[in-house]
Amino acid sequence: MQVNNINFCGLAKTKNGNLYEKKNTWKNVGTALGLTGGAALAYTSARVNIYALELATLFTKNILKLVNVQKGILGAGIILMGLAGRMLGAIPDHIINKKRIAKADNESLQK
Repeated sequence: MQVNNINFCGLAKTKNGNLYEKKNTWKNVGTALGLTGGAALAYTSARVNIYALELATLFTKNILKLVNVQKGILGAGIILMGLAGRMLGAIPDHIINKKRIAKADNESLQK
């Protein structure tokens, strides 16, 4: 039995029409880490916000609006952390892909 490596890559073409293996691995890893980190922060802040919510109920009578606003803010935070992780993960992918494009173009010129 043989186990193959996980490959998040696909073939793409350069501007000159040469094929190269496009890398997206770090973008996917960054997204996963960002979403996980955002969820962890949301859980932690939700635990802290329970005390803030009790304090806020002393000043307002409509607690349902406060809970819905809190859920919206936490959900938006998770999404933003996921997007930030994806953007940071795209940086090494771009550097690697740029080198692969140059290599593919140079190899076609040498032929």
